[in-house]
Order: sequence, then C-alpha cells, then structure tokens
Amino acid sequence: MQIPLNKVAYFVVNFIAERPMQSVFPDTFVIHGTKLNSINNHQNAIIAYAIAVDSLVNAKIYSTCSETHKEIELNKRIEISKHSYVDIIDAMCDVSPVSHFKCIAVLFEQLSYRANPDASYEISI
Repeated sequence: MQIPLNKVAYFVVNFIAERPMQSVFPDTFVIHGTKLNSINNHQNAIIAYAIAVDSLVNAKIYSTCSETHKEIELNKRIEISKHSYVDIIDAMCDVSPVSHFKCIAVLFEQLSYRANPDASYEISI
C-alpha cells in the first residue's frame, strides 16, 4: 500500500472513531441534493472523507510493480457519483481503526486509481 493512502486511511478511521464533532448537521445542510443527517455520526464521516479526498490531490505515490520504481502524482481529484457518496458516508460512519483501516486504505487506493488510471497497477487477476 502506498504511504499517502495509508496516512489518509489512518486519519479517516481515527477521526470517525473518535467522533470529535458531536453536533449533527442541521436539516438545511445538503450535499449533492441529499440530507445525510439521519445517518448516525454523519458529520465526522463527511468531514473525514472531504479532508481525505483533498489530501490526495497531488499526492505522490511510488510504483513498485516493475524493476524501476517510479514516482506517480495523483493529479486528478477523486470524483464519485451521488449514490456512491451516500453509500460511502453511510458505510464509514461506524468504522473502528482496528477493524477497518485496511478496507478504508483499499477504498481510497481504488478511488485514487479510478481518478488517475496511469497510477494503477496492471490488472493481473
């Protein structure tokens, strides 16, 4: 796993698990036309996801799948559909660092590779 992706995942799972934001977002808070405040701990999942996505723009990862290790910049921002966004926020609202770190790291890896196909490893399975 690439270091920036691990750092983002570590931040996300710990931020959400610690629940630093206690107040729920008001009914007037709408993202992508959707009210998410019915999801338990939505406020921490929303903020953690936003910080993670912003942090990965221009992050540098290193390809280790060939003899030459090359630096790759994730220069395109992660973009997902409204449906995926709601599902990801809902899925992340109750993460725990011990149980979910690797899953969240893989999630951000795949989202990053989708946005930046040149950064992805070759498909081998």
